[in-house]
Order: sequence, then structure tokens, then C-alpha cells
Amino acid sequence: MSRFDKARVAEVIVRHGGQAEYGSGYRISTRLVLTSGHIFSPDAPSHAGDGDGDGATCSVLFGGADVEYPATIVWRHAQQDLAVLRLGPSARPGSGSGPGPAMGPDLASGFEP
Repeated sequence: MSRFDKARVAEVIVRHGGQAEYGSGYRISTRLVLTSGHIFSPDAPSHAGDGDGDGATCSVLFGGADVEYPATIVWRHAQQDLAVLRLGPSARPGSGSGPGPAMGPDLASGFEP
């Protein structure tokens, strides 16, 4: 078993108007983050969409850094407290402008939202 990679730990922020909800997550591939579903509104989409469906925006920070990367919900389970986020195109991991070091093959290859 490999060590826990702290660089993959994510802070997830969902903003709506002047309020923000905070949660945690874990980067499961170069562009995907597994997080809890309860930080999104009940109207949030169960698959690909922007923010959480009610005008909210979502962003992700990695490893305690101050740089926020935009993200969208690509999957959410209706009964389980799970959601998967896709990082936006501005996050290019391993390029110096993205979160953390370059990763090998995606753990979630074949993931179909």
C-alpha cells in the first residue's frame, strides 16, 4: 500500500451569492476530485454541469495552497454522500500552473459521468 499523498488533499469551496460552503476532497486522477455531496444544494446536478445548478460556483485548492482551481460537478449520487468534480481547463497539473506534481495514468481512467 502506498503512502497517503497530502498533495492530493483538496479543499472544496462552493460559493452562492455572499455565502460559501466548505468541504474536503481527494484528487483521484489528474482532473477528478472525489468529495462529499452534501456541500452542494439539493438542486445540484447528478452529472456534468456548472457549479451546483443554482448559480453557485465551485473551486478547489490543493495541499493548503492559496490557488483556487475552478471545478464542475460531473457526478453525484442521489442517496450516498458522494460527488465527483472535474477540474477546469486552467488547472494543468504538473505544468507549474496546476495542482501538484504530474501524475501517472489516471486512477479513474474509463470513468464515465
